[in-house]
Amino acid sequence: MKSTDLATETRDTDGQMDEKIRQYLAETLLIEFGDVPGATNEDENLFESGLIDSFGFVQLVSFLEKTFDIKITDDEVMSDALSSFAKIRTFVETKVGQ
Repeated sequence: MKSTDLATETRDTDGQMDEKIRQYLAETLLIEFGDVPGATNEDENLFESGLIDSFGFVQLVSFLEKTFDIKITDDEVMSDALSSFAKIRTFVETKVGQ
């Protein structure tokens, strides 16, 4: 496999991760991201803005672990690594890459 093929495959995988997370947040927690009026900014703290509560957070962690076959530690849960869509996306990309 050429390095350009690997780079393309990684981008596709990252795009699929991004879409799966967006879809989950939209369908389960009714959070939409984008440039349309009323949409949430990707960097907005989902807890401080009231878009997610503790029950929703537990559901999100479970979804991420099952969907991406990752383990999220207690320390990671207690950090702010999952506080916004942008941070969630970066966190998952990092965990999947390990």
